[in-house]
Amino acid sequence: MKKIFTAFIWALLVCTLLFTGVLCMGEVQAVSKLSVPEFTATLGVIDRVTAPPLQYVDPYTGETVNTPGFSEKVEVIKVEIKNQNRPDKSVDNELYYDVRTKGYYDQDEDVWYGQGDPSLLNPLYKYGSMPQSDGSYTQILLPAGTYPTGGKVDVQVQVKYGHFFMNNLYRYEFTGELSGWSNSKTVTITRDSNEVPNLTEATPNSTSATDQNEIQTDLTITQIPLTELLFVFLLCPVIAVLIIVLLYMYEKRKTARYKQDSQT
Repeated sequence: MKKIFTAFIWALLVCTLLFTGVLCMGEVQAVSKLSVPEFTATLGVIDRVTAPPLQYVDPYTGETVNTPGFSEKVEVIKVEIKNQNRPDKSVDNELYYDVRTKGYYDQDEDVWYGQGDPSLLNPLYKYGSMPQSDGSYTQILLPAGTYPTGGKVDVQVQVKYGHFFMNNLYRYEFTGELSGWSNSKTVTITRDSNEVPNLTEATPNSTSATDQNEIQTDLTITQIPLTELLFVFLLCPVIAVLIIVLLYMYEKRKTARYKQDSQT
């Protein structure tokens, strides 16, 4: 009985080490891949083309006609995000960036507004996220014309690595890793007498910022798939029982052989 109890303790120790190793692997994988993005947010004006210039041949005169293009001035918050390296060389996965905003004076930290799909300003937007562009920075333009003069807007960004797929409801969902949201930067809406925004750099806002260490901790926990955890939980008792059975059979066989040798 004492030997069986000892075997059980050893089996429990082996299972504990196995489970801890799986958790540590998940933690290393999560922390080493994605980091919270670095970015700047600037208030300004862009010329958005509403109709490109055209050149065509008049079907009645045969003359070449050139029509000028049309554009309009749009107030925007220009967000420039420092690009990151791909965690691996997977063909299916890509890096994407998300942006969200809220009023500076809104005390509810759960009230953030995603940008949806502002494709008029960001033609490369894909399923509500911006794919990482070539070069050193990825730019996202946010419409700012509806904000009041003197108002303050908090801006946060996050990076994610994975791919989109269509679910059973024919809606696109993202699967992959998230870095968590960055610290807030506050943009002040300033305009001159002609109601044209002045170029204003965003200022860091540490009061409503998310702690980056906490982000990494949450990411570590979520990076281990549920199927792997379930497999480990089921595997541990199986290994423990198997070790106990083998030791019990060994002791039983050893006792029988000892009795046989004694009789002879």
